[in-house]
Amino acid sequence: MPQNKKITLKDRVITSLGHNEPDVMPYSISMTKGAHDKMAEFYNDPDFMKGLDRYLVSAGVASRLPDKWFTEQTFDDCEIFMQDSNERYDWLAKFAEENKDSFIIIAGTSYFETAWGLYGMQNLMADMAGNEKFVYKIMDRIHEHYLNMIGQIVKFDIDCVHINDDYGMQTGLIMGPVCWRKFFKPYLKEAVAKIKSGGKYAQLHSCGDLREIMPDLVEIGFDILNPFQPEAMDVYEIKKEFGKYITFSGGVSEQKVMAQGTPDDVERETKEKMKLLGKNGGYIVGPSQAITDDVPAESIDRFIKIVTNQ
Repeated sequence: MPQNKKITLKDRVITSLGHNEPDVMPYSISMTKGAHDKMAEFYNDPDFMKGLDRYLVSAGVASRLPDKWFTEQTFDDCEIFMQDSNERYDWLAKFAEENKDSFIIIAGTSYFETAWGLYGMQNLMADMAGNEKFVYKIMDRIHEHYLNMIGQIVKFDIDCVHINDDYGMQTGLIMGPVCWRKFFKPYLKEAVAKIKSGGKYAQLHSCGDLREIMPDLVEIGFDILNPFQPEAMDVYEIKKEFGKYITFSGGVSEQKVMAQGTPDDVERETKEKMKLLGKNGGYIVGPSQAITDDVPAESIDRFIKIVTNQ
C-alpha cells in the first residue's frame, strides 16, 4: 500500500480477509439493547458507541413475511414476500457514501429461517423427511426472491452481502448434514455465486456447531463466518484447518467467559483469541454472540479497552 495513502478501517478488514495480518486487528462490538443501555449508564454517555472505530457497518433490506403460516393447500395462492420496488434499495447509495471508510455489510437474505418462518419449524422438519417435493417448491420461491434481492444490492458501493441462517445447535446441525446438503447447500451455492459475480464478499451468520459442514462452506465460497462460537466448536482447530480459506468473526466467549467470568478473565480470553486466531490474518475479533445484558459492565468495558487500544 502506498505510504501516502491513509489506511482506512475498511483496508484493515480487507487485509484480514486476504489472510494477512493488518497493522491493527479489526474488531466488531455488538450488543443487545439491554447491554447497550447498561454501558450508556456506565460511561454516562448514550452515544459511547460513536466513539469506537466502526470497522464493520451493517444494515438490512427487509422482506415482510405473511402474518399467518401457509399450508401446502394455500401455498400456491400465498404472496409470501412484499413486491420489490426501487425504494427498498435506493437508500443504499447514501448509506454507502456515509460509511465509505468502513466495511459495509448488507443483510436481508435467509433461507432456512425464512422457510420455517413461513410455515413453522416442526412442519418444515417433518416435510424434509416425508414431503421433499413441497420443501423444494418452497425453497425455489424463496431462492427466486433472494437472487433478485442480491442482484439489486450488489449494484451499490457496498462490500459484503450477509446471509443470516442459524443452522447450528451447540451439539451439531439442527437438521443434520445430509438434509442441509440436500435442501440448502445448492441454493446457498447459487446465492454466493451471485454475490461474487457482483464483486462483493459473502458472509454467513450461523450460531452453533458447524464442524460437519465447514468444508461445504468453503466450497460454496463464503468469505466470512460469524459468530464463531467457542462454546460449540474448537475454534483453534477450526481456524488451523480452514483459516486459509475463510475469515472468522467473533470467537470471544460471550456465553461463558464474558457472562460468567471476571474482567481479568475477559482480558485473558480476548488477548489469547487475538494472538492465536489472528495469526496470518483471517480473523476479526469480537464476542461469540451479541453481548447480552447479563454480562457485567466492567467486563464489557475491559473487552472494549483491549480491542480499541492495540
